Amino acid sequence: MGREIRRVPLDFSWPVDRVWDGYLMPDDLRPDTCSRCDGTGYNDATRAIREDFYDFARTGRRWCDAITQDEVAALVRRGRLMDFTHRAASPERPSRLLTKRMAKKMTGADEKGLRRRMERGDVVREGAKYRVVDGWLRRSMRHVPTAEEVNATNRHGDPRYSAFGSHDSINAWILLETRARRMGVWGRCPRCKGHGHLFRDAAHERAYDTWRPTDPPTGEGYQLWETVTEGSPQSPVFERPEGLARWLAANSRDLSGSPESRYLGWMEFILGPGWAPSLVVDGRGARGGVEAMVGHRPETVAVDFLD
Repeated sequence: MGREIRRVPLDFSWPVDRVWDGYLMPDDLRPDTCSRCDGTGYNDATRAIREDFYDFARTGRRWCDAITQDEVAALVRRGRLMDFTHRAASPERPSRLLTKRMAKKMTGADEKGLRRRMERGDVVREGAKYRVVDGWLRRSMRHVPTAEEVNATNRHGDPRYSAFGSHDSINAWILLETRARRMGVWGRCPRCKGHGHLFRDAAHERAYDTWRPTDPPTGEGYQLWETVTEGSPQSPVFERPEGLARWLAANSRDLSGSPESRYLGWMEFILGPGWAPSLVVDGRGARGGVEAMVGHRPETVAVDFLD
């Protein structure tokens, strides 16, 4: 999700900041929410454990900051808890020299991934050994944080590990399944079979399954789109990339610096990668996605994460 350059007709007039209709499923095709499980797809016992996780109802059964060691292990197996199990490598703090096998293990890369990292300069070869100079690096192949460490972080937002004081929805799903299975109550809603929704009839289900989004028309014009939502235009349509770059230099916050500097950066983006995420966080810190994708280096760096 982020920014991308689209080629659309010169007379394309879809409103800026409005999601393209072709990306939105018509309301009459959407299924009905299952009233038995309230759209969760879980049986009653699993759903009760889920509702207690954050305890928004204030029942006193909150457990998002009282997880157990087996639940911590489940998160680590799924590649979660990166703040505990990894550190950010940087040119100032690279890894020690590693064998090729260890370099792949420490970065979680396969053969192709390691080659890509070397092409980007994230990993450099020194003789027969490798050094990781940018990206996430395992602290220890055997390191698993304790439940006490993880729970304390989620209670107090320990800045050494995380800027956030709560598990996200992916962690919550993993923890829910782990706890419910241990308690022997894991299961799906008997009415909707775990889907969380119901169709009116077979024809409704077929129409839902066969619906596909449609892209806007293509043409000779240049336009910036955001992909944080389903997708919407963020600029007028221009006949040439120079026109779009001038408009973005004057109106967009994705690049900072002088007008001339922003113009050069946008030209490089339009003619080069043409796509960028909203935010890039690596060994050099946090940067706007467009900023990170081009060689342009303005006087100051602006981060616009929420678009």
